[in-house]
Amino acid sequence: MAQAPGGSASSGSSGSTVSASASSTSSSIPSETIAVATSSATPAEVADALEEVRMAVEQLVIPHQEAVELLPRDDRLLAMQAELISREYKLEYEECGEGSAKRIRILHTYAKQ
Repeated sequence: MAQAPGGSASSGSSGSTVSASASSTSSSIPSETIAVATSSATPAEVADALEEVRMAVEQLVIPHQEAVELLPRDDRLLAMQAELISREYKLEYEECGEGSAKRIRILHTYAKQ
């Protein structure tokens, strides 16, 4: 099990689950992504969702080659997370769960271009 600063990670049958509390956003998160999402979510929710992706990818997916399941989010935040995963990290992902339990699982395979 890996422990991340400001959050926690636990291994499960479908990979790992990451929980992050962001105090600041990373420079790897495009500012236009943040601007688009803030129309429907608070800046803190946007920062937390994007920081969760960053921590999962940089601390678990890439170095340990394990799939990571993120926390459930609303559709707009999920879309934002998906864009960051595919555009910036160029990784594959899948959506799982339904309704309020809908979330993203980041896979440890790179997207075909």
